[in-house]
Amino acid sequence: SGSTLLHMMALSRMMTLLNYPAMDTGFGTEAQANSTLDLIWCLETHCPDSARDFHPEATADSCRADVHNLAGYVSRSRPTPQYAHALAYYDEALAFDPSHCATLEYRTELHLQTANASGAIAAALQLCEICGASSDVAAQARDAFTAHPSVAVVLLKRIM
Repeated sequence: SGSTLLHMMALSRMMTLLNYPAMDTGFGTEAQANSTLDLIWCLETHCPDSARDFHPEATADSCRADVHNLAGYVSRSRPTPQYAHALAYYDEALAFDPSHCATLEYRTELHLQTANASGAIAAALQLCEICGASSDVAAQARDAFTAHPSVAVVLLKRIM
């Protein structure tokens, strides 16, 4: 075949490709999203070493949490979002590392994207409890709530 086999062994390189910390490059095609997922899964086979250039204290579990978190991010950010896959990946990431702050934040965003107000609130509360209300990830979650005012309207209707 004429395809090129790509290999990814460094989380820092993957994060650069995803334009961390903005994470705003998006995916123009399903093929681009699938290729990105292939690279992300390649990182897992090299855990924990693949994560140590980004998180020097990475363990096998924290590395796998990073990988599954990124798979969830790609799944919900692709041209045709796969929200159920994203949620499953986030749950798997948290099974590896229950205090994985990036996953807790992305799970909050997923619930906001799918207009699951109660899920978003529960995820945000868990995020603040584990990672701290003044953490960078908590600030990202607050920004995500601001970007989804329809969820706030749902919540106001419930309490008024």
